[in-house]
Amino acid sequence: MKLIARVLIRANEAPWLLPTVALVITITVSALVLSHTRAEAKRERELGYRAALRAYSNDLKPGLTRREVEDYLRTRNARFTNICCVGKENYYADLFKIGEERAPWYCSEGYVYVAFEFSAVEKHDLASFFAKDSDVLKQVEIYQPGTGCL
Repeated sequence: MKLIARVLIRANEAPWLLPTVALVITITVSALVLSHTRAEAKRERELGYRAALRAYSNDLKPGLTRREVEDYLRTRNARFTNICCVGKENYYADLFKIGEERAPWYCSEGYVYVAFEFSAVEKHDLASFFAKDSDVLKQVEIYQPGTGCL
Protein backbone atom coordinates (compact mmCIF):
# COMPACT_ATOMS: atom_id res chain seq x y z
CA MET A 1 0.00 0.00 0.00
CA LYS A 2 2.82 2.37 0.81
CA LEU A 3 4.38 1.69 -2.58
CA ILE A 4 1.12 2.54 -4.38
CA ALA A 5 0.76 5.72 -2.31
CA ARG A 6 4.33 6.75 -3.19
CA VAL A 7 3.69 6.11 -6.89
CA LEU A 8 0.52 8.21 -6.80
CA ILE A 9 2.30 11.05 -4.99
CA ARG A 10 5.18 10.95 -7.47
CA ALA A 11 2.70 10.83 -10.36
CA ASN A 12 1.92 14.50 -9.66
CA GLU A 13 5.63 15.31 -9.92
CA ALA A 14 6.30 13.09 -12.96
CA PRO A 15 3.21 12.66 -15.17
CA TRP A 16 4.88 9.87 -17.16
CA LEU A 17 5.28 7.65 -14.08
CA LEU A 18 1.71 6.35 -13.78
CA PRO A 19 1.36 5.33 -17.46
CA THR A 20 4.80 3.70 -17.30
CA VAL A 21 3.90 1.67 -14.21
CA ALA A 22 0.59 0.67 -15.80
CA LEU A 23 2.40 -0.43 -18.95
CA VAL A 24 4.93 -2.49 -16.97
CA ILE A 25 2.13 -4.19 -15.02
CA THR A 26 0.16 -4.88 -18.21
CA ILE A 27 3.18 -6.39 -19.97
CA THR A 28 4.04 -8.53 -16.93
CA VAL A 29 0.49 -9.86 -16.55
CA SER A 30 0.24 -10.53 -20.31
CA ALA A 31 3.53 -12.44 -20.29
CA LEU A 32 2.37 -14.56 -17.35
CA VAL A 33 -0.98 -15.35 -19.00
CA LEU A 34 0.74 -16.25 -22.30
CA SER A 35 3.26 -18.46 -20.51
CA HIS A 36 0.49 -20.27 -18.64
CA THR A 37 -1.57 -20.72 -21.81
CA ARG A 38 1.42 -22.15 -23.69
CA ALA A 39 2.25 -24.51 -20.83
CA GLU A 40 -1.34 -25.78 -20.75
CA ALA A 41 -1.36 -26.30 -24.53
CA LYS A 42 1.94 -28.19 -24.35
CA ARG A 43 0.59 -30.38 -21.56
CA GLU A 44 -2.48 -31.20 -23.68
CA ARG A 45 -0.32 -32.05 -26.71
CA GLU A 46 1.88 -34.31 -24.60
CA LEU A 47 -1.19 -36.15 -23.33
CA GLY A 48 -2.15 -36.72 -26.96
CA TYR A 49 1.34 -38.00 -27.78
CA ARG A 50 1.24 -40.43 -24.88
CA ALA A 51 -2.21 -41.64 -25.94
CA ALA A 52 -0.94 -42.30 -29.48
CA LEU A 53 2.11 -44.11 -28.12
CA ARG A 54 -0.08 -46.23 -25.84
CA ALA A 55 -2.40 -47.16 -28.71
CA TYR A 56 0.46 -48.25 -30.98
CA SER A 57 2.30 -50.01 -28.16
CA ASN A 58 -0.84 -52.00 -27.33
CA ASP A 59 -1.33 -53.10 -30.95
CA LEU A 60 2.30 -53.61 -31.99
CA LYS A 61 4.35 -55.69 -29.59
CA PRO A 62 8.11 -56.26 -29.73
CA GLY A 63 8.99 -59.29 -31.83
CA LEU A 64 6.81 -58.40 -34.82
CA THR A 65 8.57 -58.11 -38.15
CA ARG A 66 8.91 -54.85 -40.05
CA ARG A 67 6.55 -56.25 -42.68
CA GLU A 68 3.86 -56.87 -40.06
CA VAL A 69 4.27 -53.39 -38.55
CA GLU A 70 4.27 -51.62 -41.92
CA ASP A 71 1.24 -53.63 -43.11
CA TYR A 72 -0.58 -52.55 -39.95
CA LEU A 73 0.31 -48.91 -40.64
CA ARG A 74 -0.69 -49.16 -44.31
CA THR A 75 -4.11 -50.60 -43.44
CA ARG A 76 -4.70 -47.46 -41.38
CA ASN A 77 -3.44 -45.17 -44.17
CA ALA A 78 -0.65 -43.98 -41.88
CA ARG A 79 2.18 -42.20 -43.68
CA PHE A 80 5.54 -43.22 -42.30
CA THR A 81 9.18 -42.93 -43.25
CA ASN A 82 12.23 -45.14 -42.71
CA ILE A 83 15.34 -43.80 -41.03
CA CYS A 84 18.49 -45.14 -39.52
CA CYS A 85 19.97 -44.90 -36.11
CA VAL A 86 17.29 -43.85 -33.61
CA GLY A 87 17.77 -43.99 -29.86
CA LYS A 88 20.64 -45.20 -27.74
CA GLU A 89 20.86 -48.52 -29.57
CA ASN A 90 20.93 -46.90 -33.06
CA TYR A 91 17.97 -48.94 -34.27
CA TYR A 92 16.56 -48.73 -37.77
CA ALA A 93 13.15 -47.13 -37.44
CA ASP A 94 9.86 -46.26 -39.08
CA LEU A 95 8.59 -42.84 -38.03
CA PHE A 96 4.95 -41.80 -37.96
CA LYS A 97 4.33 -38.08 -37.36
CA ILE A 98 1.89 -37.37 -34.53
CA GLY A 99 2.45 -33.68 -33.87
CA GLU A 100 4.55 -30.56 -33.86
CA GLU A 101 6.17 -28.52 -31.13
CA ARG A 102 7.58 -25.01 -31.24
CA ALA A 103 11.14 -25.31 -32.45
CA PRO A 104 13.90 -23.41 -30.67
CA TRP A 105 15.20 -20.39 -32.57
CA TYR A 106 18.13 -22.39 -33.99
CA CYS A 107 15.87 -25.11 -35.49
CA SER A 108 13.43 -24.83 -38.36
CA GLU A 109 10.97 -27.50 -37.27
CA GLY A 110 9.95 -29.45 -34.18
CA TYR A 111 8.11 -32.56 -35.30
CA VAL A 112 7.03 -35.31 -32.90
CA TYR A 113 6.91 -38.93 -34.08
CA VAL A 114 6.07 -42.37 -32.86
CA ALA A 115 9.23 -44.35 -33.65
CA PHE A 116 8.94 -48.06 -34.36
CA GLU A 117 12.49 -49.23 -33.70
CA PHE A 118 13.77 -52.40 -35.36
CA SER A 119 16.91 -54.46 -35.04
CA ALA A 120 18.33 -56.15 -38.09
CA VAL A 121 18.14 -59.91 -38.42
CA GLU A 122 19.82 -59.93 -41.83
CA LYS A 123 22.82 -57.80 -42.75
CA HIS A 124 21.88 -54.43 -44.23
CA ASP A 125 23.96 -53.47 -47.26
CA LEU A 126 23.98 -50.17 -49.13
CA ALA A 127 21.35 -51.34 -51.63
CA SER A 128 18.83 -52.15 -48.89
CA PHE A 129 20.10 -49.93 -46.11
CA PHE A 130 16.85 -49.06 -44.37
CA ALA A 131 14.18 -51.66 -44.78
CA LYS A 132 14.33 -55.40 -44.56
CA ASP A 133 11.02 -57.14 -44.05
CA SER A 134 12.71 -59.46 -41.56
CA ASP A 135 13.80 -56.68 -39.16
CA VAL A 136 12.31 -57.24 -35.71
CA LEU A 137 10.45 -54.61 -33.69
CA LYS A 138 12.34 -53.87 -30.49
CA GLN A 139 10.40 -50.94 -29.06
CA VAL A 140 7.91 -48.19 -29.76
CA GLU A 141 8.63 -44.73 -28.37
CA ILE A 142 8.11 -40.99 -28.81
CA TYR A 143 10.86 -39.43 -30.93
CA GLN A 144 11.65 -35.72 -31.35
CA PRO A 145 14.70 -35.39 -33.60
CA GLY A 146 15.15 -31.61 -33.63
CA THR A 147 15.54 -31.49 -37.41
CA GLY A 148 16.65 -28.45 -39.33
CA CYS A 149 18.90 -27.24 -36.51
CA LEU A 150 22.08 -25.24 -37.02
